[in-house]
Amino acid sequence: MNIPLLMNRNIMGGWKYLLPGKTGEFFHDMSDFKESLRRILNNTRDNSSPYEPLDFVLRNYGNRHSGKKLFDFVKRNWENKIDFPDGTELLLPTGA
Repeated sequence: MNIPLLMNRNIMGGWKYLLPGKTGEFFHDMSDFKESLRRILNNTRDNSSPYEPLDFVLRNYGNRHSGKKLFDFVKRNWENKIDFPDGTELLLPTGA
C-alpha cells in the first residue's frame, strides 16, 4: 500500500521509515496531531501527492537490501570461518 504515515515522533526506531513530506508526517502529541493530519489530507486530495512511502521502502528495505547488508557484515567479520558458495550475494534469515 502506498499510504503516507502519520507517526508520533516519540516512537523509538519508527522514525527511520518516515521522511517528512516524502513518506508521511510526524506529530508530537495532540497539540500538533490535527495539523499533521491536515497536512497529509491536503497533500493527498488529488493525484499529485508528494508522498511516496512504498517507493522509499522498496528502495531502502526488503530482502534484497537487508540480505546484502547481512551478507556483507558476516563476510567482513567471519569470512575466514565461513565458506560461502560461489555466487552468494545475500543472506536471508529464516525460521525466526
